[in-house]
Amino acid sequence: MPSASPPPKKFDDIFADAYRRAELRLREAVSRGELVPLEVIAQRMGTTHESLTESVWAGRLFSVPVAQRVFFPAFFADPGLAREDLEVVIPNLASREPWSKFAFFTMPQAALDGRSPLDALKRGERELVKRLALAFNDGRRQACRCGPPAVASSRTCTGPRTKGSAYGAACSPGVSGVSGVSGVSGACGSSG
Repeated sequence: MPSASPPPKKFDDIFADAYRRAELRLREAVSRGELVPLEVIAQRMGTTHESLTESVWAGRLFSVPVAQRVFFPAFFADPGLAREDLEVVIPNLASREPWSKFAFFTMPQAALDGRSPLDALKRGERELVKRLALAFNDGRRQACRCGPPAVASSRTCTGPRTKGSAYGAACSPGVSGVSGVSGVSGACGSSG
């Protein structure tokens, strides 16, 4: 007697699985020190909490919610990385969830010969990273969802960046991968 295959997963179940995996990866990033609290990143950057918060509201930097707390990418304070480069690239990711932005910067990209956008920025390839960010931002948009379940209750899903939005980011699912964009096919890897 042939074994019965399991029923196909529902769309919502697939999203829930992806968000659980993303939350796990973010918790691991916190454990490794890749995501740090506000106090730590402000001190490392030599700036105030207020200035950093204003940069997030303005869309020049971003924070990442993990387990209902707010963290910042440690690479913001990397001395080998010009803050101006980040502030030029990050607005091109405006419609992406914060965890998707973090993944964009840290994951190897096919269009960068397996290097991450952070590595490319350190090598002075700001315009290429800026174009990749735009392609990633515009590619494969889905219906509005408000982040991983552990964070959804603390978010205000308001669409484009507004002061009422808890993390200064538009609400989108952060689906990774770019296809159909000239010269960037498959550039953004997979965060799920």
